[in-house]
Amino acid sequence: MEPYESIYVGNFIFTLGYLTKEKGVTLCSQGAALMAQNVGDEVVADLISGWSGKNFVIEFKRNEKNVQSEFRKEHKKAFIQRLRKEGSDNASKVLASRGHFIGYGICQSNGDNVGLYFSQYHKIQEGDTQTDDRVSLSDFIFKVVMDDKWGLSDHELSRYIDILAETFRSSDSGGSGRSSEMKAKKAQEMSSLIVNYNESKSEVNFVACNLSRAKELTLEPKLELRPELKPTISRGYSGPSMGM
Repeated sequence: MEPYESIYVGNFIFTLGYLTKEKGVTLCSQGAALMAQNVGDEVVADLISGWSGKNFVIEFKRNEKNVQSEFRKEHKKAFIQRLRKEGSDNASKVLASRGHFIGYGICQSNGDNVGLYFSQYHKIQEGDTQTDDRVSLSDFIFKVVMDDKWGLSDHELSRYIDILAETFRSSDSGGSGRSSEMKAKKAQEMSSLIVNYNESKSEVNFVACNLSRAKELTLEPKLELRPELKPTISRGYSGPSMGM
């Protein structure tokens, strides 16, 4: 049986943390907003991740064939059509090409091996197969972290979320016009968490922030939370215990 999307998302976040550590990228001031089962998933995507000042919007699908299900959502289909309009003034496509992706699993026929691959969202196809320029999980993460050509700034992410919300609102995908309006507004105002790792104390802190305007709360590397960044809403791992 093929894994569900949630399994892919969880393992992607784990692998993102592992491989970035291997590349020497610190955990300070990074964030990942998983939006399953909330209005952000319906309006925006499954996951927004920010690393080293670069942000990414990622949709996940169980397999390659299921990618075409995006075309059965009225607002997503309208947005894809918007992205495919020709012209150098297509600001939505410029942002999408750098910061909006779709990941999907591909299983071998015997089911023994599973791969997770990524394509630019504006290139997805309404069919059983996708384009040949997809990249593997490892290659995608290295591009996310190391490639200056990929990723959206905090300001660009804010604008991109606004564009997605505008498309959702105009399509009435969320029900009545008023219902779509409310869902779009909630997605634009969603809260996320910035992760701050204090290396000297081996302590992890979480700080609440507006999802699309996180720049205001970006923390300096390897510093404790400054008073003006309150509240710290959770304290997690605090180093190994004696005798463990």
